[in-house]
Amino acid sequence: MGVARGGAARSVRRASVRLSLALVAGLCVLTASRAGALDARIAWRPVPNVAGYRLYLRLLGQSFGSGVDLGLLSADPDGIIRYVTHGLPLGITNIFALTAYNAAGRESAFSNELSLLVIGTPSGPAATPTPPATASRTWTASPTASRTSTATRTNTPVATRTATPTATPSATFTGPRYAVGGQVTYYATGQPVPDTTLTMQSWFTTMTASTDNTGTYGFPGANVGDWQLQPDKVGDVNNGVSALDAAWVLQRIAGTRDFNDLQTLACEVTGNGSLSSLDAVRILEYTVGDIANVAVATSCGTDWGFIPQPLLLPGEQVTLPLVSATSCQPGSISFSPLTSAAPQQDFIAVLFGDCTGNWDTSAGGALRVLAPNIRARLDGPRERPGGRWLVELHVDDVDSLEALEAHLAYDRAAATLEDVHAVGVASEALLYYRDDTSGVVSLAMASAQPLATGTRPLLVLVFSADSAPQVRLLDTLANDEPVGLAE
Repeated sequence: MGVARGGAARSVRRASVRLSLALVAGLCVLTASRAGALDARIAWRPVPNVAGYRLYLRLLGQSFGSGVDLGLLSADPDGIIRYVTHGLPLGITNIFALTAYNAAGRESAFSNELSLLVIGTPSGPAATPTPPATASRTWTASPTASRTSTATRTNTPVATRTATPTATPSATFTGPRYAVGGQVTYYATGQPVPDTTLTMQSWFTTMTASTDNTGTYGFPGANVGDWQLQPDKVGDVNNGVSALDAAWVLQRIAGTRDFNDLQTLACEVTGNGSLSSLDAVRILEYTVGDIANVAVATSCGTDWGFIPQPLLLPGEQVTLPLVSATSCQPGSISFSPLTSAAPQQDFIAVLFGDCTGNWDTSAGGALRVLAPNIRARLDGPRERPGGRWLVELHVDDVDSLEALEAHLAYDRAAATLEDVHAVGVASEALLYYRDDTSGVVSLAMASAQPLATGTRPLLVLVFSADSAPQVRLLDTLANDEPVGLAE
């Protein structure tokens, strides 16, 4: 499996353009474009000095989506612009609105809305609904085009239309609706990933669903048409990112450990295109709480990436996640169009920073069991000249240490932490610490080479104080396993 990387994000700018814009009573049903879907023609008067138009559609009770950029269309000889939209769902009221935009990309307010309910199949290629009744008035903007002013709306009589134009062809036909579903699982363990939000979006509507405790989601029915399916997840990091992940990055760089593509996606957290010791540093900074998010999580707006793994159907395409420090293309599945039920539309989830793959759904976080017979302890404090005091951190009976995390507490009113450094066999390890204002010190250490601790200390904390500082060891993880604290 390959995972795409790099690229740039696209932003959309919305503002207002003053213009005279109104949909006119030219809405009619044309032909059946696909099974259970129809085409319809929308008409409006041209607006001077604009660069193009954007058409919006929503279903009754829903919100408008992102719209379709129509470009700058030419008017017919009668002075009216007409556009044919395809694949409208049957049996549901479709509501249209139009905007215009100028050369700078600034977009007008919405025009009036026209609605269409198609409840049958047109009798021929040019079937036309019953002529509409007269509508009393509609919303338009002010009559001149400008690139700077804010749109204002006034009630202005325009061409006739119905409040809800209804096509009534001869035959009765109800369009099909197809179920879409699948499962989201974790990349390293295959366990379900609950509380993932799945969004199915077409140009006319958006639907959402969430995974349950088995990682399963489902949409009971979607109309024939083009859809995009995309997962998202907020939070649930559950201590899945730790110093051991940083150690694995260092080992991958040193050539003593192999990564697959998904592990690389997980731990290339800087988003600069390659694994480096900087990724390990950022993971340690995240572990001790010095940064709130790694760079790729910030650019994606989430701590998670998703790789599509669907049972492919005709017309279906997958988009792999494309992430960097400045942009993020999420993984997604596209149906062009959806014409049948779509089961097994699965995704693999990756927590950014977790290349060990030990994320777990439990409230306690990553899979961790108390390491037997291993004890962490503090020795000291030992006084040195100039009011300096040394406190040693030991981890006993560990044959091979790759990563260490610890939390210590001291009285900031009586002492000042000057430095923390690794000693002995640990002196080549990567170390990061954070001393917060509450007097809690968070330590994280990662090593490319396994460390045999023996009886020597791993770390030395240097304090300045008038008398021996009182330092307590709160908790310790060795190789991501909790260890006991010696009395």
